[in-house]
Amino acid sequence: MGRRVEAVHGPGETGGGAAGDRGAPAPPDAASEAAVAAHVAVLRRQYALLAQAGRGGPVVRGPEMLWCFLEAALAQSRGERLTHKDLQAHCAGALSPATLSRALADAVARGYLLQSPAPEDSRVKLITPSEGGMRFLAEQAPAAVEELRQILSPARR
Repeated sequence: MGRRVEAVHGPGETGGGAAGDRGAPAPPDAASEAAVAAHVAVLRRQYALLAQAGRGGPVVRGPEMLWCFLEAALAQSRGERLTHKDLQAHCAGALSPATLSRALADAVARGYLLQSPAPEDSRVKLITPSEGGMRFLAEQAPAAVEELRQILSPARR
């Protein structure tokens, strides 16, 4: 007996009918559209921030560096401490240890983050945002929050 082969279909594909006879996709609901728009807005803002951070030139490991900074800013705002090991856990293995270390070093070198030894164990490095990094974030935050508020407000209706 031969093996049965099952077709794998993407979202909205049924596998029936003639080739190309799939019909128009359903329009997204307000929440889905808002989620997509918010992700796009955040990514666009991220790239704009990276362009500013790089002062016109490309930033190697830029998204990773920005993520490290934002994690540190979030931890500080919550009154939590953040270490290199914490960042490794937060990224759930999506970044290699070497990439994470380089991104942290880049953020420190560019003046966005500070690293200091933990009082209980000098081998553990505490990661905190610098004053300059927090000033930069404060300059960008109002426009970013307003943009997201406008994008997400139709989804609440």
